[in-house]
Amino acid sequence: MAERVAARTEITVASITERLLRLAEVAEKTGIVLDCETGEATASNSKHLGVSRAALMDVAKLNGLVVDKSEQTHTVHEWLSTAN
Repeated sequence: MAERVAARTEITVASITERLLRLAEVAEKTGIVLDCETGEATASNSKHLGVSRAALMDVAKLNGLVVDKSEQTHTVHEWLSTAN
């Protein structure tokens, strides 16, 4: 049973990561206007690029690559209060 729960959790993290990465890619593509001839970026939409950045940060947090400072501070304060 524990193996089944672990596998389900792994699949959930993987599927959420995949969906967030697709969202980031779509937001980035729609947020940048490319010149047809050169392929260079000619304009960008900050809202779309902000969605892309936020989705990538969510992926990093979900996969343990980034820890929110507020979460880290809260954990340290809890540890200090129980250590005394």
